[in-house]
Amino acid sequence: MSDSEPWAYHADGTPVLSLADIIRKRSAVTPQGVALSRAGRAATFADIDNGSSRAAAALRALGVGRGDRVVFIGASGPLFAEVMYGTAKCGAIFAPVNSRLAEPEIMGILADAEPSVVVAEHEYAWIAGRAGELAFPCTVLVSEEPGACDSVGSADAGSYQARRDAAPAADPGVIAAPDDTALILYTSGTTGLPKGVELTGRNLGCALRELHAGIGLDEGSVCAAPIPFFHIPGLGLLLAANLNGGQILLDLVTDTLGLLEFLVGRGVTHAAVVPTVLQRLLALPEAKAADWSALSHIVYGASPIPLAGGWLRT
Repeated sequence: MSDSEPWAYHADGTPVLSLADIIRKRSAVTPQGVALSRAGRAATFADIDNGSSRAAAALRALGVGRGDRVVFIGASGPLFAEVMYGTAKCGAIFAPVNSRLAEPEIMGILADAEPSVVVAEHEYAWIAGRAGELAFPCTVLVSEEPGACDSVGSADAGSYQARRDAAPAADPGVIAAPDDTALILYTSGTTGLPKGVELTGRNLGCALRELHAGIGLDEGSVCAAPIPFFHIPGLGLLLAANLNGGQILLDLVTDTLGLLEFLVGRGVTHAAVVPTVLQRLLALPEAKAADWSALSHIVYGASPIPLAGGWLRT
């Protein structure tokens, strides 16, 4: 395929047409590169590739195969990536759920998605107790660990870790067809009930083109994604960074000045923010004197930025 075609490309020059191949091919190129880090604790591409292969084997042992849905609910982090890529390595469909929703809303999405397996971090263990209310069989695996960067923890940490760590590390090698559904992302439901939007491997290859080639992501990139991975801007930056070998910083910053100091102090090159946060950053007196030389691109979403007479010109 020529460069004029609407695809993102792997480091080996092949087009992105499979979710699982993003981690398979990146790990083959830079296995010890840092993929995700928080508070100085890092997960490499090899860590996520190996963990996702074990996750895939554990899911297959539960009968998960092509077309089945696997739901994840929890924090942004290596566990999210591990389950996502592990699901894809089974040829199954990954469906992350907004962890900020209320219990009835989460149960409504589960009823709609009809997952074969739910992987839930420990604070959502209540799902296991309510799985019997669903009109279909569903296995719930609970992780006893939050989304820390050492989430490849011990086999006795919880039922998810026990099953994963007992599984072989070999990639099952399933290759999904480009037009097979790879992801289901649920809309916010602000004008009705949330709706599941299906994305295929081919969709991802097209959608990632600009994030792949248009914003200069490479193996030296340092990305900050305070937008959760269950939202498309956060997930898009995660996939694009994994594709190109960049690092995602997962440290949570709760105030605007702290975010400024974090972006500048950590040498962030690419940041994903919502316009409200960007507006608050620009309003800080410290922003004008800060050294922004490392920052090359900001990716924003969720709402438009006014240009004519807007705050972005200040």
